[in-house]
Amino acid sequence: MSPRKGPVRVTIFGQSYTIRADGDPVEVERVAQEIDELMTVIAARGATTDPARVAVMACLELADRLRALERRVKRKGRELSLALEEALGGEDGLPALAGAEISGEDGEEQG
Repeated sequence: MSPRKGPVRVTIFGQSYTIRADGDPVEVERVAQEIDELMTVIAARGATTDPARVAVMACLELADRLRALERRVKRKGRELSLALEEALGGEDGLPALAGAEISGEDGEEQG
């Protein structure tokens, strides 16, 4: 059973909003608070105080952060993939010991 959408009242950049959201209302409030803080910082930089422009600039800032995180995740994925290939002995997936010689209990080499 999925959680029901419930109304959460938040204030962002001096404007109140009622948001219907799934999940934890406290998390919605935290996100709204972060957005409010970001918009306040942007407005304080002095470029503009127009709420629509500040909101667009905040969206651009958040999109830039998201892109940076996506690049980081992609890079880490490649690093993990290479490390896994190396641990498994290369692209053929054979263990690093695949070419090792095995000796039997009597000390003689086996195939």
